[in-house]
Amino acid sequence: MLSEIEKKCLKAWELIYEWTLVNHINLSRCKGRDLYDFFDDNGIIIQITPVWICDKTISTMPHDYKMIKVSEHYVDEWEYAVNMSRCEISFKTRTEAEKGAFRMAFEILEDKLKQN
Repeated sequence: MLSEIEKKCLKAWELIYEWTLVNHINLSRCKGRDLYDFFDDNGIIIQITPVWICDKTISTMPHDYKMIKVSEHYVDEWEYAVNMSRCEISFKTRTEAEKGAFRMAFEILEDKLKQN
């Protein structure tokens, strides 16, 4: 993914290259956690959110003088938002959602750098 970004977002690529040098991170081994930190440092906030599905009600139990239903939930899909701009596509895995979010974040950063 990073080589694709290098071609499409040259200014953002130069910035992450400098950031990895300053932070003693090997760019070729850059992990997702590093990318979150990089974008945080540049004012671009990435959110990965699970889409929860309620499968079935397991039981009903008393709570503060009323009955509440306890349900079994699971994650069906993943979504992302970058700087509060939500992607309209859902992904089957968190990894796929993160890749989409990082691509969008690089494009946003590239546009931001071109304006300056």
